[in-house]
Amino acid sequence: MNLSVSLYSMHTLLVSGEMSVCDVIEFFHQHGVEYVELLDIYLPTDTDKATALETIARLGMKVSSYSITNEFVLVTDDERKTQIQYLIDSCNTAKYFGTSTIRVFAGNIVPESLDDGKTFEACESLIVDSFRQCVGHAEKHSITYCLENHGMLAGKASQVRSILDAVGSPALKITADTGNFKLVGDDSYAAVKSLLPDIGFMHFKDIKRTEDGVWAGLDGNNYSGTILGEGDVDLAGIAVLLRDYGYSGCVSIEYEAQEVDCAKAVAASIAYVQGIM
Repeated sequence: MNLSVSLYSMHTLLVSGEMSVCDVIEFFHQHGVEYVELLDIYLPTDTDKATALETIARLGMKVSSYSITNEFVLVTDDERKTQIQYLIDSCNTAKYFGTSTIRVFAGNIVPESLDDGKTFEACESLIVDSFRQCVGHAEKHSITYCLENHGMLAGKASQVRSILDAVGSPALKITADTGNFKLVGDDSYAAVKSLLPDIGFMHFKDIKRTEDGVWAGLDGNNYSGTILGEGDVDLAGIAVLLRDYGYSGCVSIEYEAQEVDCAKAVAASIAYVQGIM
């Protein structure tokens, strides 16, 4: 297994301008991290991409994933075609960064959309059709889309498994996010275990139940992100599970508490994951 950290872990500092993408990559390097997970939202221009790549090359680091933000559900038909093309075009960006992995989403629902019948069962065919239009290009270019269990639409292990089975392409695998499983009522350890054969990328995220949590779980509890190792997710057990299975991909830290001093929290999370790996 290889340790990575997502740029999203430093979201607070990136959006405030206190740190640049290159500053964050340097920070990860200083803490002994070899791989960085890049996100499209922080690299909007060709100049931004080139500057990040120069820093990565100078430090002798590697890109674990080029992670993109796509939406196949809450869009019109024309917008969905644009999203499909974006996944196709992102293969070139991933190759530019020297990675064969692209983290992707299925889509989202918002509370008001439930009244319109936007459940997983109602949206699955739309999601599957969208991926089917992308995977052929990815296969030709040896790129793997890794679908994250994300949000309330396709957050459960069973839902991600259903999409993968329906698409039926080696170019679509799974990004297993340990924190996201808990939000939809899945046990994180059991979910990862059930998906092991098709996991292409891992997100190590920790969350804990809190009275004033920022996320409402499907179990009726509220949750907040936390420093890895201080929450309710059995990350140590999952690390052993991955190691025993022979998982050889990247484990990318995604710290999502976004405290004011998130750099200190991310450093602590890195140290924790280095210890259990």
